[in-house]
Amino acid sequence: MKTIFDVAVELELKGMKHEVCKKDRTIYIPNIVGCKIIIKECQEPNIFFVNYLDHWELELPYKNVITQVEQDYNSFMAAEKHTPNTDTQEKIAALLDSMKDLLLYKNQKYGDSAINPKKIFYKGDSTNSILIRLDDKLGRVMSNPDEKPRINDVADIIGYCTLLMISMGVTPEDIAKFKD
Repeated sequence: MKTIFDVAVELELKGMKHEVCKKDRTIYIPNIVGCKIIIKECQEPNIFFVNYLDHWELELPYKNVITQVEQDYNSFMAAEKHTPNTDTQEKIAALLDSMKDLLLYKNQKYGDSAINPKKIFYKGDSTNSILIRLDDKLGRVMSNPDEKPRINDVADIIGYCTLLMISMGVTPEDIAKFKD
């Protein structure tokens, strides 16, 4: 029986950017020209839902999922290439990619301590723990005598805000709702 993880391996082999949510057994393919592809397991073996945010949903067998998603992905990517990004949009993408790499690195290095704390001294939940860390970082920015905040402090604040949203259960779909 094929699972969402088999689909993820196929996407990886084809070089298609994606994120796997193990908990929901779902694959998210990032925004491509305003469209996000979501692949989710069905109750039926070897059948998957393919959803195009705000568009349509298909039920496809495993062998057709990869073909359909690859075709649509390539179409979206081609359309994206024809849509020139401004210099600022390119910088946004580059910085957020770097932030993602930094967060993943720190999560691996520190053992997921923000979302799953050891609770040695602080016994509260992860959301409150992250809020405390954010308070500390914001205090550091406020007390900095320099004209501008330190880049490290700003990066930490962005990281903690991201972790805060995760601890609050925010999903990619929740964020997508903020688009007008």
